[in-house]
Amino acid sequence: MTTSITDNEKKAFLGHLKYEVKNMIYGVTQCRRPDGLYLTLIYVGIFTYMRNLYEFFYGKGKKGNAHAGHFIDEWKNKKSPPELKKWNNQINTHLSHLNYARVTRSFKIYPLWELYNHYVYLIIKFLDELPPKYMNPILKKFSEDLDKMVSE
Repeated sequence: MTTSITDNEKKAFLGHLKYEVKNMIYGVTQCRRPDGLYLTLIYVGIFTYMRNLYEFFYGKGKKGNAHAGHFIDEWKNKKSPPELKKWNNQINTHLSHLNYARVTRSFKIYPLWELYNHYVYLIIKFLDELPPKYMNPILKKFSEDLDKMVSE
């Protein structure tokens, strides 16, 4: 990264991270149709949030992109599980970018709940390890709510 990110910018960014996580959770848990499926718009939106979280946790954090390693040193070189990387690549080629792979490749059905659980537990771990200087009452409540959600 060429410019230094201030602590105030990092604190402000965490509200955007919370937004991504909450929308992913809401989409998965509240937007299913009665038949258990999702409208395409919701389905694509859920995976877009997951793609953004993938980049935050496992990307490089270059060109001004936020990265978990900007907050927690030990997360700077966090490696994606190989299977998760494959799913993220499929999201990129199948849902996020207009490219010819959509017509030349076959795509597997996404393991929605497996991916969802991975990101929920990852964000919980991230918030648990977040240095206190970045934690505010809103994030603390969000972290507590996530803990409750997974323990129910």
